[in-house]
Amino acid sequence: MLDRSDIKDILARAQYILACCQTDGNFILDGHLKTEDEKRNEESCRSLCNSIEKILGAGLPGQRRRAVSVEENIGDLLDTYDMLYRIGYGRQPDRNFMERQRNRVYESWLKGKSKISESTVFALLTKDLHESQQLSDLYTTILENWLMTLKRHDCFPEVTGYENYRRLALLMRLNLDSYFDDSQFSVTDLKSKKGPITLSDRYDEADEAKWRWYVKNRLEESDLKALPTAILKSYRAFNSSLFPTVLDYEDQQEIDTLILEELSTRPDLNPYERKSYHLLVANRKALMIF
Repeated sequence: MLDRSDIKDILARAQYILACCQTDGNFILDGHLKTEDEKRNEESCRSLCNSIEKILGAGLPGQRRRAVSVEENIGDLLDTYDMLYRIGYGRQPDRNFMERQRNRVYESWLKGKSKISESTVFALLTKDLHESQQLSDLYTTILENWLMTLKRHDCFPEVTGYENYRRLALLMRLNLDSYFDDSQFSVTDLKSKKGPITLSDRYDEADEAKWRWYVKNRLEESDLKALPTAILKSYRAFNSSLFPTVLDYEDQQEIDTLILEELSTRPDLNPYERKSYHLLVANRKALMIF
């Protein structure tokens, strides 16, 4: 009988294989002759895709397979499946399959299933904006509610630290210019903020808002060790979203390396997750030598 630990184990194994793909060259699409490591990675990706399909109840044509109730995990499973499939098969996964799985999340969330986070729904909605007016309206409602909260607090004070950084990471990657043309979302005078904050003239109102969210939510290096592992992983996603609007590439990568080093020491992670972080840190330091 499949349980939550099986899902976490598959996601951890997939994270490690994707780290191997990154360091072995599977992401380099220049027509080079594939190495044996790359071929093994592709085979592993296909095997993990099969495992995820079984979890999601996809089965094979003509077969019936009972789907596991894992709607709160579908967002992570689909993101992972998408990358694995592209590497393993050299093409995009079946669109109808992906849409069916996303619809499972929307239907459960609208029915009030509490374990599905708002950030999970929003991340999936960014892929379905043009599928229906209902989904487009839902996306807009969540986005405007988030922006109103950030206007007052520059963070999401009513949610967990994990969810706070997940939401911020999603917003940092969006073009929000149209939401700052209206005075409803006007940017406050940054001079009223405590501490020396300086902005380049290149920042428009949306960029100024993102800078303000960053200043409110950023952590110092000494803070990373005190963060629970789940929040630290979420903070890494937040940091990754800061380039190029808030941080330049070098600064963003420097912070990311510190986070990876800290994650690689966490005993509460699945061993495959730790191995993936070790691998990424080693690869990044090797590249820095050159």
